[in-house]
Amino acid sequence: VDLKGSGGVVSVGDPKKGARATDAFREIRPEGAFEFGNDQPAIEKASGLLREFSERSRKEHSVKKGAWDPEHHMEDQILREVVKLRDENGRVLKPVLDVSQVPAIWWTDGGARYTDLLMGDGSDTPWTVELKVNTQGQGQYFRHAVGQTVLYRAFLRGATQLAPWFESHNLDQKKCKAAIAIPKPAGANSGDRWNDIKRLAKTFGVTVLEVPSLAR
Repeated sequence: VDLKGSGGVVSVGDPKKGARATDAFREIRPEGAFEFGNDQPAIEKASGLLREFSERSRKEHSVKKGAWDPEHHMEDQILREVVKLRDENGRVLKPVLDVSQVPAIWWTDGGARYTDLLMGDGSDTPWTVELKVNTQGQGQYFRHAVGQTVLYRAFLRGATQLAPWFESHNLDQKKCKAAIAIPKPAGANSGDRWNDIKRLAKTFGVTVLEVPSLAR
């Protein structure tokens, strides 16, 4: 939905990447993305597409016991506190928002980047958490998460226009911490790789949180 609330677009993924979720959306709507305006018939059609896509996702997940997008499924599990994130002191981190993909960086051409989760530890300290699951090579993929969360932390600490929002949630944005949430690597030398990731994260003041290899 555009920022003025005058319309939007319903679309799922990049057709060039061949993800199952993208293919399923194309099966529902072969024409691809559906752009809609602020009129009731168009809004109802957009809502119908989302409902149909959601129902297909639910049914296929139930049958195949696997999510179309494991990372977003894990995000959902964390937001609903089915999967709990604990910091190095054992405190359970709670979602500050009931949605994932929090805007974290913008630039002049309108592009955006999003932090996966914004969490709190019961104090006035917010946490930006970058989540990765076992869908790609674990080494470089998990190391990339460290770089991402460091950049998102810098943005959130310095985004002065967000100050009223943080204050309204009793959070001090200047204290924002950075974390990555990843499963322990599997396979040969998994212990060494886990320790390597933790050492890299520590260098940049990033906390490593452990999540299951697959969401429920």
